[in-house]
This record gives sequence, C-alpha cells and structure tokens, in this order.
Amino acid sequence: TFFAAHRFGAALSWPAVFLLLSGPALLLLRRRAPGPMVAGIGAVTMLYVLAGFPWGPFPLSLAVGLIVAVVAGKRWWAWGTGAGVGLAIFTAAAQQDRITTASFAVIWLIIVLLVGELGHAATARRNEFRRVAMERAQHRRDEERLVLARDIHDVVAHSLAMINVQASVALQLSKRG
Repeated sequence: TFFAAHRFGAALSWPAVFLLLSGPALLLLRRRAPGPMVAGIGAVTMLYVLAGFPWGPFPLSLAVGLIVAVVAGKRWWAWGTGAGVGLAIFTAAAQQDRITTASFAVIWLIIVLLVGELGHAATARRNEFRRVAMERAQHRRDEERLVLARDIHDVVAHSLAMINVQASVALQLSKRG
C-alpha cells in the first residue's frame, strides 16, 4: 500500500487498501485450499484493476498464488484465474488506451503460470524418483527375505533328512537285535 500510494502521489482509499491486503491474506489458505485461494486472489486482483486503483505490488500475491496452485496440482484453478485476470487487465487497459501495458501483463501472467508448471513437473519427477527408490528398496528386502528363506529351508530340509536317515538306521538296528 505504501508503494502504490507514494508512487502515484495519492493516498489510497480504504477499499483499495482492503483489496491490496486481501491478496496476501488469502495466501494463508495455500495448504488447505490452494484452488479457492488462487481464485480468491484472482477475484481481489480483478476488482482492484477494474476499480482503477493505482498499480502497485498487488500482482506479487497473485504470482505466488498462481505458482502455489499449479505446483499443488490445481492447474485448472490457476489457469482459469490467470485467464480471468488477463481479461480484466485487458478490459481496464482498453478503457485507458494502454494495450501495451495489458499485453505485458498477460505475457507476465503466462510466464508465471509456466514457472508454476515447471515447479509442478519438478515435483512430479521428484515424487516418481522417490516411488521408484522405495520400490527398489522393497525389492531388495524381498530378495533378502527370499535368500534367507531358502537358507533356512535348506538347513531344515538337510536336518530332517539326517533325522530320517538316523531313524531308519536305528529301526534297522532294532530289528536285527
């Protein structure tokens, strides 16, 4: 709020301050509900832009929210929110004849979403690596158990065979004598 107010030399109204603080406050929902969190931040951002308040740091919470939502797997929420915010920015820019600014903002949104996609892909690769490592460890444990079971089987089988031979010899000796 300080940055937006001092950059444009005007004090911000209470609705502008409320909207500027709502975006970062909604980031508190990032673990529980990343999809609704990013939609809420997008709605706050669209309201701020469409109300014509001065530009300031409000896109930062949107960027963090978009990346968090995509990495968390809530891609439809994030891309839908990005499309809605992009449309709001274009609408506001068309009213002010600032199409270049709107184009830059939409490109920025796409880049932020793609960064989130890269984070999601890295997370997926890391999870797959962990899953494969756990499968390998389980396979090694199963192999060790199988070797141990074979060893025990061989020892017990040999002992039983020796007991059988000794019992047969004892039986034969008892019949002779």
